[in-house]
Amino acid sequence: MKKLILDFDGTIVSIKRRAEAYRKSLIYSLAEKTGLDIKYVEKDLNRAKRKVLKNPAEYGWVVNGYVSAFGDEDPYIVYTSSALLLYKSNDIYRFCSHDEFNNFLNSVIANSVGNMPYKISNRDKKVLEKLKNVADITIVSNSKSSRIEKALNEARLDIEVIGDAKKMFVDENFDKVDRYLDVDGLKIELRRPYYYDILNRIGAEIVVGDVFSLDLALPYYLGMDIVLKENYYTPRWSKNFVNSKGGVIRRLDELLEFI
Repeated sequence: MKKLILDFDGTIVSIKRRAEAYRKSLIYSLAEKTGLDIKYVEKDLNRAKRKVLKNPAEYGWVVNGYVSAFGDEDPYIVYTSSALLLYKSNDIYRFCSHDEFNNFLNSVIANSVGNMPYKISNRDKKVLEKLKNVADITIVSNSKSSRIEKALNEARLDIEVIGDAKKMFVDENFDKVDRYLDVDGLKIELRRPYYYDILNRIGAEIVVGDVFSLDLALPYYLGMDIVLKENYYTPRWSKNFVNSKGGVIRRLDELLEFI
């Protein structure tokens, strides 16, 4: 059977409710810190969001000093990038140091979605059961293993999980790969040692995910088959690239055609 890696958030389970909870909590928290009216903060955040989406390569998720994912690749990154743009461009949002502001954003995410339970739909449970019959599946996610395993146990699914995968972590000293993958002029960082080790340890043949930079760029570079799980937030550039190099699915059951 083929070795199949599945991402979890945005691939097996929807992140729409979580993303909206983060957005609302971010607005409320910024209003509380600045003393501004919530509606005023929301307008500022929406204005910053438009700038981020207009030029996502300039406002990505910076990890260890490098852009790990672009500003348009998922809602968490969009809103985090928008908040960071407010911090950089408007004095009233600069209520602490840059590092402290990043810690503030991390705490907002943790407090707003950290305890929200995952639930695998009955439809996707049946798809995963079918996939288990034709592929050797490992779920590889940046989320904590325990929370994913709880959702799998509730769905009565026995699937290997590798959590806290650090797909986002970029190391400038990692020299087993080229620095970038060029996608229509977008330079995507490949130097992700933790993810590299996981991919090679599993011996992955097919990798499925919703965020190209985090989930699929490195597997593609390493010669693995890639499948993009398209969502309401999927940027056109990533969809177009994967359409020409691999496969794009809207529903998990469509993945059966690629196994």
